[in-house]
Amino acid sequence: MKSFLFTLFLLLLSFPLFTQSPNCMQIGVGLEGPAYWSNGENPFIDQMKWRGGWLSFNASGSSPWNTQLSDEVAYDADGYPNAGIPASTSGGLQKLRLMVSANHRVPNQQFVFLYDGYGEFTFNGFQVDSTAPGRIVVTVTGTGNVWMHLDSSSAAPNHARNFRLVPLGQEATYEAEMFRPPFLEKLDPFYAIRFMDWFHTNNSPVMTWDMRSTPMSYSQADSAGVCYEYAIALCNQTQKHAWVTVPHLADSIYITRMAEMWHDSLDQGLDVWLEYSNETWNWQFAQAQWIIQQTGAYPAHWPLNTEYDPNHNFAWNSGIKSKRIFRIWRNVWGADSLRVKRVLGTQAAWPQAVAYGNIEGADYQYDYLCPTWYFGISPTEANAFDSTTTALQVIDSCRKGFFEDLLPNFKLHYQIVDSFGGKVAHYEGGQHISAYGNWGAPALQAFYDAQDHPAMYQLYDDVLDSLREWGSELAMAFVLGGENSVYGSWGHIRRVDSAASMAYSPKYLALLDNLLPEPAPDLGGDTTICNGDQLTLDPGIFPAYQWSTGSSNPTISVDTAGTYSVVVTDANGCTAEDSILVGVDVCTWVDPGSQLSVQVFPNPTVEMLRIRTVDAGCGALQVRIWDGAGKRVLEKEMNGEGGAISVGHLARGNYVVEVHHCGTVSRVKILHR
Repeated sequence: MKSFLFTLFLLLLSFPLFTQSPNCMQIGVGLEGPAYWSNGENPFIDQMKWRGGWLSFNASGSSPWNTQLSDEVAYDADGYPNAGIPASTSGGLQKLRLMVSANHRVPNQQFVFLYDGYGEFTFNGFQVDSTAPGRIVVTVTGTGNVWMHLDSSSAAPNHARNFRLVPLGQEATYEAEMFRPPFLEKLDPFYAIRFMDWFHTNNSPVMTWDMRSTPMSYSQADSAGVCYEYAIALCNQTQKHAWVTVPHLADSIYITRMAEMWHDSLDQGLDVWLEYSNETWNWQFAQAQWIIQQTGAYPAHWPLNTEYDPNHNFAWNSGIKSKRIFRIWRNVWGADSLRVKRVLGTQAAWPQAVAYGNIEGADYQYDYLCPTWYFGISPTEANAFDSTTTALQVIDSCRKGFFEDLLPNFKLHYQIVDSFGGKVAHYEGGQHISAYGNWGAPALQAFYDAQDHPAMYQLYDDVLDSLREWGSELAMAFVLGGENSVYGSWGHIRRVDSAASMAYSPKYLALLDNLLPEPAPDLGGDTTICNGDQLTLDPGIFPAYQWSTGSSNPTISVDTAGTYSVVVTDANGCTAEDSILVGVDVCTWVDPGSQLSVQVFPNPTVEMLRIRTVDAGCGALQVRIWDGAGKRVLEKEMNGEGGAISVGHLARGNYVVEVHHCGTVSRVKILHR
């Protein structure tokens, strides 16, 4: 490792501080972790998808609130109790309760609670409006903790299961339209979605494919996180690229099945940014401790990391894990493998230890080196602020920390990819102002006020401009929605149900204002043109063109059939590509001396005949086709520009096409094969 770092140091000496290049930096967002108290995004129509885990309590009603005997209850594969409730345990007969909502996540309105099988329930924070087997209409009245009891349930196969809680007016549509409109609206502008927190990646216990969540799981907020089916459905519906994290304990079968599901289900036009776990350099997470086998720092039942090499550092050991998932995914995706973007997550302030080791461990097989783009305050700074601290002082401290302290380390990542290939993106970022869990922090209100201060917008704008200037291709923000907290105010808008404004959500507006529209060249659909005709794009839109023919002009002449593509670059440095399949025919021009010029092609023809006029200003044109015996076999009115006529139903032979337009008549003989 020492010799590798020395060699790298010598290589970096030969490069400038960083390479500036115009770039179309896209912006994406991560999603808030699922929990019954997570109220910033609340993505699903079905409010049961975010419910809490089972809590046991004495069937007699005696204390305590949670007897902690739920592990002794038998459950089916989806997590519903299947041996009867009350259940017999070492502590006596137990019933179960589950938390539905806290922090007013579920709004005060009428819902229908749906379930399969037999069950009896008690609702707390609900008003029961009507009851029928499998269907209970309720109105949520509580604004704090809202929960329900499973008082009685049959044994399998008729046990109470498949719980759903949907607004009464959406009972018929919640399965087809599973996501709430305010969530989709706030998510819509962004390029990609990072699912790290949705998947509960940090400290994930998932090892084998049967341990993953499914759409039928009793909750999407348990330790396995949200199922891949829902993440894929969200990407397909919104047409967002996916940033996917693989559980650190996942075995090869799991990784293969995961790759197969995403390949088979994700829309063809979408990519996957693939990352091994999350922040495997961050010692507060069990995955970082497991990788280097720090016994006692992770659950004892986890298997050994058989690939751990004590002769290399933690980053190298993480890199070999990344290399493994990259290989499996790209093998599974085959011809589509380049849609899998191989990501190495690194530490923004510690590139010498993390980035270098990751790259070497991954055997230099990666596409993106990805630090964060956070700016914030340290625990020491948070404790140093007092009750006189203002929001602007907090923001100024963040600005100094980023542009004066972190900047050299950020730039080093661009030097590294200059040396070893790849590009730079950012897996998380945004403000990092936190009281670090201290409810008594004297400056806590200033930390909250900073979130909505106009200077926060300006700081975001300046930081994102810097990332774009350096050449970053994608900056992911952490996270879309979420309320202020002593643990950090991570949401870029506190609640997606609120309107975005400078007074309420300057962070969100800054992200929107830094989105650069992708250029959209449009060559149209597959077509047949005349020999020597041109394909053209508006020269006023794009300053640069690169055709597959080698031409860099907005217009090219076409005399050979085939697929033609063009890559365009707009004023922001953003590039995009379009292609078109072109058939080429020798076209017949008739009446060249008249005021009207008409093209009739292809000639000979098989299925379709195309009519083209130069002058569209005379209104509609009349087309008549006569067979060899002088019989009119087709008549059609077309707009002034012409169009296509189906002639596949006509017999083979010679025909005369007659075009009436602009007071003239043009005729041409054609051969129908």
